[in-house]
Formats: sequence, structure tokens, C-alpha cells
Amino acid sequence: MAALILLVTAWILLGFVIHIVSFLLSAAIFVIAVVALIWALRVLL
Repeated sequence: MAALILLVTAWILLGFVIHIVSFLLSAAIFVIAVVALIWALRVLL
């Protein structure tokens, strides 16, 4: 029983960590895209 609880806890934590990492990655990609867009506009205009 204890092993099952440990497994479920580990699974939830793993999913939580993956969620945070994917959120941070998408946020970073969004910021990079915005900066690239502003830089491109400054160069073109």
C-alpha cells in the first residue's frame, strides 16, 4: 500500500514538474518571438 501511495505521489509530482517546464519553455519561446519581431521591425523601418 505504501509503495502504491509513493508511486502515485511520484507520478503527480512528475506531471507537475513537466507542466511547469513546458509552461516556462512556451513563455520563453513567446518572449523570444516578441523580441525578434520588435528587432525585425526596428531593422526594417
